[in-house]
Amino acid sequence: MNIIVSIIIPVFNKWELTRNCLVSLKKNTPREDVEVIVVDNGSQDETATLAKGFGRELFGKRFVYVPLPENINFGPACNLGAKIAKGKFLFFLNNDTILTENWLEPLLEVWSSDEDIGAVGPLLLYPDNTVQHLGVVANLHRKVFHLYSYFPREHEVVKKKRSFQVITGAALLIKKDLFWEINGFYPRYKNGFEDVDLCLSLKNKGKKLLVEPKSVIYHLCSQTPNRYKYDLYNSKILSNRHINSLKEDSYLYYLEDGYDFELTRFLKILPNISKEKEKDWLNKKLEPCFYLEKIKEEPFWFKGYLKVMDFFLEKKDVDSFLLIADLALNFFPFEVVYEKFLEAFHNVKDKKIYLFIEKNKEMISQGEAEFRKGKYFQVAQNLLGRHEILDQKLQKWLEKHSCFQ
Repeated sequence: MNIIVSIIIPVFNKWELTRNCLVSLKKNTPREDVEVIVVDNGSQDETATLAKGFGRELFGKRFVYVPLPENINFGPACNLGAKIAKGKFLFFLNNDTILTENWLEPLLEVWSSDEDIGAVGPLLLYPDNTVQHLGVVANLHRKVFHLYSYFPREHEVVKKKRSFQVITGAALLIKKDLFWEINGFYPRYKNGFEDVDLCLSLKNKGKKLLVEPKSVIYHLCSQTPNRYKYDLYNSKILSNRHINSLKEDSYLYYLEDGYDFELTRFLKILPNISKEKEKDWLNKKLEPCFYLEKIKEEPFWFKGYLKVMDFFLEKKDVDSFLLIADLALNFFPFEVVYEKFLEAFHNVKDKKIYLFIEKNKEMISQGEAEFRKGKYFQVAQNLLGRHEILDQKLQKWLEKHSCFQ
């Protein structure tokens, strides 16, 4: 039988993760035209002794184990797996994932509907059924992040099949011929940004990157030791290779989905629900449980978080205040939540709030330094003319902060 899909899983230690991933893969991938290739980046735990036999028990001859004497990093390991792959399609998969029923078919169906597809990925969820990945976007400073991360699975914005300039390499399907046409993963990265580079290379060829939410995989996320250790090193490589390729686009998705937004002092986007919805909610008889219910239902309701935090401060319930503030940090720019901590400490001289302020004071100081150097003013000027609504926000921001130029 011809192999249609080669599933390539690079691993380094963490045998239990790999084992659970393979079990879920076997359970939820009944097709016989799929092979599984585990590339072992020099594991020193049970992976080195158990992976081959366990994989053969599950998949028979359709399982390939590639042991390496040392860790050659994510990209080169994936490339090595792709070189021996027999499938028409390559599916790169992290080992800290759990597959669900019917995960593969929706991804393959995307290819049959559009010849311009470059790669497609599934909806990735945390174990608590909130979003880990449904597409990667860039803020106004061209820093990438996961769109709608931590949103509930049931939210309407999570159900949309969309096109992005970047999708994660943690679970990515691509045609093998196309993968090699762009020379695979660029090998100089150190466990990060390889997927961003790959996607931008595909975009530069006019290809589309999609996420299909009908395909669902659970992702435990960031189980690799020192996962973000080389971010600065990797970002410099990305900038040199794709200096003008990555576009700021997060606000476009917010507008498409009916959200409003403002710009913070550090020129970050502060998303919020529409003014109409907020007015309607604020006109209702409000109690803390109402706000708690609504921010769970609609994570971008910024004033809802503020109301709940104020309520707990009035009750001197600092632990509950910190819990809500920590939740808000998942959705909003750091500096606006930090301002709430300063206000809270002014009213409630609590050691926990003080420690948070002290721990993050340097981060805010760095932002202030960049602000006073005029960096954000230059960014704002360069962004003018991109979009009518963004222009309105930028002009308002420039007028507000003009005295600091």
